[in-house]
Amino acid sequence: MIVKSQEELGRFLQRVINALKLSEDIRYHVTKLAMEIINEGQRKRLTNGRTFYALVASAVYIAVTLMGVRKRQRDVAEASGVTDVTIRNRYKEVVSKINIIIEV
Repeated sequence: MIVKSQEELGRFLQRVINALKLSEDIRYHVTKLAMEIINEGQRKRLTNGRTFYALVASAVYIAVTLMGVRKRQRDVAEASGVTDVTIRNRYKEVVSKINIIIEV
């Protein structure tokens, strides 16, 4: 699936985040952080040959994780329509290419 516009990206991102039922404050920070990850992913060409929606879903998963919100990959997968396996694979790629450090 090809993203037709930044507006479509924004709508998809908000749909995924809203489906996770986060508090309004957390939702704001997750949205901002996810957009930064998506933009950096675009700069690093992580969307070449792959669905953009998987990058968005993995960015949301990374953002909620960095914010300390406990959501499973499956929760984000159900919210986004992207499989949890795809999110896991994209998550690993994004974290390594953008040099995000996630402490467990």
